[in-house]
Amino acid sequence: MVNGLRNRDLVAGLYAKPAIDAAEKKRRSARVSRQLRLLRAHGLLKKVAKTHRYQVTDRGRTILTALHAARQASTQKLVDLAA
Repeated sequence: MVNGLRNRDLVAGLYAKPAIDAAEKKRRSARVSRQLRLLRAHGLLKKVAKTHRYQVTDRGRTILTALHAARQASTQKLVDLAA
């Protein structure tokens, strides 16, 4: 969170194996670029000026926390919480 994230970091994290050729490397980078652009359009990421880095916005942190909590929750936990 402190340093932000780059396209290169995300490609390395999303794909377990390295690209087999330059075309595949470019395709992966382009796919991540489109996803970053979508996240920026929704206000979840902001570009750090004069760098290749992105920072998660306050709104993005709120949404990511909610998504993480929802993903970790089970039906039984929610039923117990409601009771």
